[in-house]
Amino acid sequence: MLQLIRYAREQAMPALAKRVRIALGAWIALSLAVGGFLIAFNVSDAPFFQQLRQVPYVGRMGRLLEVDSGTGLVRRLIWAGDEHAGGAIALIAADPVRTVIGWGPESMFVAFNPFYPPSLANIEARGASPDRSHQALLDELVTRGVLGLASYFFLLGSFVALAWRLLRHSSDWRWQIFFIATLSAVSCHFVEGLTGIPIVATLMMFWTLLALTVTGGGLAGHYSLSLARVPDPAVEAAPEATLGKAKGGKRGAPVRGRPATGTRRGSTATNPAALGIYSLVALLTLGAVWWFNLSPVYADMRFQEGQSYAERTDAGLTAQVRGIENYLITIRSNPREDFYFLNLGRILMSTASAVRAQNGNLGEPFPTARVEELLRMNDTQQIANFVSTSSPLKLMSYAEAVLTRAYELNPRNKDHYANLGRINNFWYSWTNDPGRLQTSISWYERVQEIAPQDVTLLNEYAGQVAQMGAYLEQSGDNAQANEYYERALSLLQRSKELDQRYLDTDARLGDVYRAQGKLAESADVYADLIGRAPLQLTNSIERIAADYEAQPELIRQLRDAYAERAAFGDNELATKPADQVAAAYSGGNTALMHAIAGLLSVRAGDLDEAVTAYERAAVLAPQSFEYRRNFTIVLSDTQQYERALSEAQATLGIIQGQQGRESDSGQIQALIAFLQQRAAGGS
Repeated sequence: MLQLIRYAREQAMPALAKRVRIALGAWIALSLAVGGFLIAFNVSDAPFFQQLRQVPYVGRMGRLLEVDSGTGLVRRLIWAGDEHAGGAIALIAADPVRTVIGWGPESMFVAFNPFYPPSLANIEARGASPDRSHQALLDELVTRGVLGLASYFFLLGSFVALAWRLLRHSSDWRWQIFFIATLSAVSCHFVEGLTGIPIVATLMMFWTLLALTVTGGGLAGHYSLSLARVPDPAVEAAPEATLGKAKGGKRGAPVRGRPATGTRRGSTATNPAALGIYSLVALLTLGAVWWFNLSPVYADMRFQEGQSYAERTDAGLTAQVRGIENYLITIRSNPREDFYFLNLGRILMSTASAVRAQNGNLGEPFPTARVEELLRMNDTQQIANFVSTSSPLKLMSYAEAVLTRAYELNPRNKDHYANLGRINNFWYSWTNDPGRLQTSISWYERVQEIAPQDVTLLNEYAGQVAQMGAYLEQSGDNAQANEYYERALSLLQRSKELDQRYLDTDARLGDVYRAQGKLAESADVYADLIGRAPLQLTNSIERIAADYEAQPELIRQLRDAYAERAAFGDNELATKPADQVAAAYSGGNTALMHAIAGLLSVRAGDLDEAVTAYERAAVLAPQSFEYRRNFTIVLSDTQQYERALSEAQATLGIIQGQQGRESDSGQIQALIAFLQQRAAGGS
């Protein structure tokens, strides 16, 4: 607008200049009003603004300064970390050399691990590591260091200087608008990068705008971008051809002894050496295009095909073979990608499990397994023969070799340490070989060096250490077993310090206390965990109750914790319409809490409490065969045979005729016969 005002003045158009000044003033006033509204929207807690923040899409504009929840908290944790780790800023400052040159492109995913803030795991996917800072300047420092950031600012500064100069020196208003548009778009891109991630589309726009600005300057006549052929110096130096009549010659004939004028071109003779160099450069270029551009794309296509076989829930050995074949083609196309080896190792482990399920024979390990032997398998039949002639442990040996190669390719990737630990633990579960368990522990110990704040891996490490304690205890070495148990407790306490909200830590703490025989301590931990996350122990509650058999008061402690959660659920259900209860809570968590309370009551010998709990579970989940069967059994145990018979007959009416329920129907019919006999006074 300022340029338009200047143009109107130069052209003696006062009316136009006045209108533009009014428009400029209105634009400034509107910008200030919008800016003031955004500031108030983000800092004011007035009821109007609080309601407006709940409006979809619009509400996000009122949370721009939010750093304690949502995406604002995610960005703050990635940038500055928490009290345990310093995030991207600490990563940048950790190594003076890396501060200058950066860690390289696409490197943050692995370089960030030592500086990962544990609090981030409660917001983002647990165990995942960010591959971007969500801030363009921090990303420049992470990947290219201070030198890269300086070059980025130099590029932006050069563009701004050029665009402003072209804007100021263009007399045509259309070119002025063009340069204003490119300058504004690049400015918006820069601002967007302060809280976001430049993606392919925005980066292409950015570089295209730079090119358009430079080209526009040439087209506007501010400088030349000519690629015209340089004239032949001999021709350029020759005098103009004489058009007049030369002495002793014809009109227009060239003067003897002087070079003829005209359009004579320079020498075009082919140089064999130059042709060879050009051919070599062309071949190298084509090879580089395939190696760096097309080959990874082709590899990723085959990887996706292999993954489709590996992830099939009904995958048999035929599908596993096809998956292995595609993964091998993938790796041959791009042998530098550790992620491909990781997935090949996983499918080899799955294949080993499938082979074991078929014949049950573990076979022997294959210590000389090499990745190159797998890569030499070029067709489906060859891979099928390899799988069919290999024992489960031989396949596991190859899987371990593949996962080791993945680790060697990228030793900063924490997943490779964890996967090598997991495969050795899996191996131990098959063979009960303590050497494998010790190897698993050593891999988890090493991963702590590069991912010390990852509580998921820390808990897995503690689990392996506790498992070694259990092995030693079974072997009769109680003293050393207790050392391992204490070491596991120390690791879990460290995990608890890093992230108090990670429920898996409490469950593992209770398990280790229980393994040590500290049953009261474990019951306290379990009861507290049930109060916060009652579903955490549902898969292990029967084993826990079995260990507490000699101390029924501990079983009652857990029973009371589940009963309290069940009562809380009942209070929530009481506020809902009956149809919503039936639709949303049939077989839901509240019914499960009552059922577990009933189970623990039975184990503690409180049958009357069990009747009450199971009755409520059956009411909330009337289609649950297990709840209704258990309710019938506890009624029978309390000698309420008539009531038990009525419940059993109602249960039979629900499941009778349903496909696949023949076994359940048989159980209920046998129970009905027993109850009829007892109700009739039989013994």
